[in-house]
Amino acid sequence: MPEQARPYPKAKPHVLSGRGRKKGSTKILTDTPVKRQIEEQEAERKDKKARGGRARGKVGTVGRAGKSKKDQTTKKLFVDSEESDDEKMVLDDDSDDSMKLGESEDESEKEEEIFDSVSTGDFVKVVYKGEYFPGSVQEKNENSVRVSVMCMAGLRKWKWPDREDSIFYPREDILKKLSPPTPAPGTASRATSYFVFADW
Repeated sequence: MPEQARPYPKAKPHVLSGRGRKKGSTKILTDTPVKRQIEEQEAERKDKKARGGRARGKVGTVGRAGKSKKDQTTKKLFVDSEESDDEKMVLDDDSDDSMKLGESEDESEKEEEIFDSVSTGDFVKVVYKGEYFPGSVQEKNENSVRVSVMCMAGLRKWKWPDREDSIFYPREDILKKLSPPTPAPGTASRATSYFVFADW
């Protein structure tokens, strides 16, 4: 038989664990000596627990407010850090405002310089609804100029439209003054000439 040649394995003997509840004997809890012993054991257990808590609490020196110096130092460092961050934000805001103010002043001065240098007959670069056009100044008043603009005829090539396209542009839309255009190569023999701007 197979079980005779190789018997079934047996379970190992049960080993009692050292953990768990402490062994005790049967007691009458209301009996005076037993009750007093239980109370003394409970008081001793609480006393040990209290001593352990006080020992763990001796990490830092306690200050006047009942907090350790370590906690007070950490809080002070945190407050100083917040204050320095706030000051930095204020300084950054001031510097950003001054930079924006300086940039706007520079742009205003540049616009004034370009506008003052333009006169009737000059060529200028203007912006209209986000697109750029070259044109000839036809008229100038205190705050704007009337420009007859050209239309695009290829890569950096321009031509005069069949119908004049001229309107008044405010001074901020006059981007730069251009040199007079020159005929594009190979267009001299055509009926419609194309022009290029060297400083576009």
